[in-house]
Amino acid sequence: MGWGHSPNFYAYRSAEEWNRVGVTGSRLSFTDDETVTKLGMGYLANQGWECAMDAAVRYTLLNAGENATINAKQMLNQHTRLAALIEENIMADGWYRVEGKPTRGWVVATDFRPLWRNGMCSEWDLNKTHFPASCINTKEENESTSTYNRYYWNRATAGGSYNRPIIAWDDNLLVTIPLEGNERMLTNHLEDKVVLRAINKSLNRMVKSEKAVQVTAGRGRTFRWDAWDWLDTIRNQRLVTMAKQRKLGDIVNGWKFTKGRVTTTYGVEVCEHAWEPVESFKWYKVCLLGWNNFSYTLNGFFFDESEAEAYKDSLPELPSGGYPMGKTDGVPKTGTYHVESNSATFILKPELMVEELPTPIEMFKRTQLGPAEYYKKVRNEYSTPHGRQRMGNRITNY
Repeated sequence: MGWGHSPNFYAYRSAEEWNRVGVTGSRLSFTDDETVTKLGMGYLANQGWECAMDAAVRYTLLNAGENATINAKQMLNQHTRLAALIEENIMADGWYRVEGKPTRGWVVATDFRPLWRNGMCSEWDLNKTHFPASCINTKEENESTSTYNRYYWNRATAGGSYNRPIIAWDDNLLVTIPLEGNERMLTNHLEDKVVLRAINKSLNRMVKSEKAVQVTAGRGRTFRWDAWDWLDTIRNQRLVTMAKQRKLGDIVNGWKFTKGRVTTTYGVEVCEHAWEPVESFKWYKVCLLGWNNFSYTLNGFFFDESEAEAYKDSLPELPSGGYPMGKTDGVPKTGTYHVESNSATFILKPELMVEELPTPIEMFKRTQLGPAEYYKKVRNEYSTPHGRQRMGNRITNY
């Protein structure tokens, strides 16, 4: 494709830019549901770089309403009409004059001549204007331009490398006006058949790339937005999140009701909810720090740190016979004991009646000292999928 990546085109701009220009709207008119609005507009804002008509058609399909099917003629609106001006190369990211000074903006020529030609480009060119500011030179400015540079002053920057269109002449100077302030006039400039042709080309592209769904074929074929199932899934998860009968922060039998793992999609928060211990707790093991500072765990563990420390202090000092395990300042090292602490974490399903369960520390003790069946029950029936990842295995094979 020229650069080893997916092709870029001079007609491409970011979703943010199309929204700023007015190719897409700022909210959904068919609903007052803030969740639907956030998800839908968030989806549109994260589509990356694409052409104006694809952005306008996608917004129009979404704004038609939930699972609505519409045809190309029903997509005629201010957004698609504006996008068609860009598709026809009549509107360009270019220059106009403010008090004689060239100013960048989306513009059209006063005689509506094409201002650029679409074509492949590198990603570095996507933020460039479609024609240079020199194209709106006055006659006096042209006369002061060197002969060498005058070959380039009137050519668009967008298009093929060797056939970029000439858009200004000495005897037909280019005069442009900005989109801003002229929206009503400009969106009604093109005939409906021209806009419909651009819409249908976009629909063909989007159906082929699975960005839109064609519902019926033939004359008056209809289409719908492709991501309603995705939006419904997240919306339903949100409804479940908001319908929990327990209140966040409720404390029962040493367990606290929390949001659990939280997923945020385009500003919409979906919580798994979970019961977690009110207080964190640890278990302890005694280790021997031996050769090369390698730690060897002794066969035993404790739920109480003071018991682990007492056991460590009761161990006999290790003899240093034979070859020493190392020296510090010429003095042979001996093995030393130390206590290591380890976190124990439980995350239980939100629907559990924790009033009927042991306290967190008691449940932990039972999972470690009780039969393996109890540990499996806690792990597979009580714990959330996220909790199973954090619980770890039994410390002992007892």
